[in-house]
Amino acid sequence: MRYLILGGDERNFYLYKLLKDEGADVQMTGFDHERENLTEVSAAVAAAEIIMAPIPFSKGQIVNTPFHQAEIPMKEIFSAAHPNQIMIGGRFSHDALQFAKEAGVQAFDILEQEEMAVLNAIPTAEGAVQIAMENTKITIHDSHILVMGFGRIGKILSKILLGIGAKVSVSARKGDDLAFIRAFGCRAVSYEKLPDILGQMDIIINTVPNVILDKSKLGLLRPDVLVIELASKPFGIDAVESRKAGVNVLFAPSLPGKAAPLTAARYIRQTMENILREAREAG
Repeated sequence: MRYLILGGDERNFYLYKLLKDEGADVQMTGFDHERENLTEVSAAVAAAEIIMAPIPFSKGQIVNTPFHQAEIPMKEIFSAAHPNQIMIGGRFSHDALQFAKEAGVQAFDILEQEEMAVLNAIPTAEGAVQIAMENTKITIHDSHILVMGFGRIGKILSKILLGIGAKVSVSARKGDDLAFIRAFGCRAVSYEKLPDILGQMDIIINTVPNVILDKSKLGLLRPDVLVIELASKPFGIDAVESRKAGVNVLFAPSLPGKAAPLTAARYIRQTMENILREAREAG
């Protein structure tokens, strides 16, 4: 199989290296500087059987290529694509999926794979802890930390924070999640009870893509609190109101590609193989 690594962040660069080390027939485009690069994007796309696309795939109508100076329009990619190609990327927009459908390309969103979502939570959680350490003047040990949400990231993050010695509170909506939070050894807090504890927190880490810290709750935060936003839009904190209130909010998207790109690339390679196996079995 002929692979093409199409742009993306450090994860895709290391994925290219992993495939090379395996002896795979792989090329790469959408990278500049000292990295290996194919200048003919259309030719590279046309020659590939499997395209590993960026995570997220695009920004507007432009493919996400942070290490490539020239912009690559989505239309250019799909104009060169051909039926039965497989494209694996993340957060495909509606337009991207429509282009893929018209070109006959099988597009798989790797972030919708449960395996990838769970594995991705590990570098995301570690990256959040790193950000907290680098942006506060206190130790994680013995600090009061609120994790908002008890999904994949919330579970792993709360476990790591407990291991470091933090005093961890976790907010959730469902009764069974609140029960598991207590079983983990954390303080379980329903969203309705958040106002009672917000003023105690040194650090708040949000994992929920739904506004929880609205204007009414922002006024309850301490002036020195650090808020780390891991969720996608509309975020768990009202971005406009938090700026007005002077809350120190750090937005930290795509942490796996920043905190641990090599490990993240290994997770992508593992999940890719399972996607391709399932596609072969289905076809």
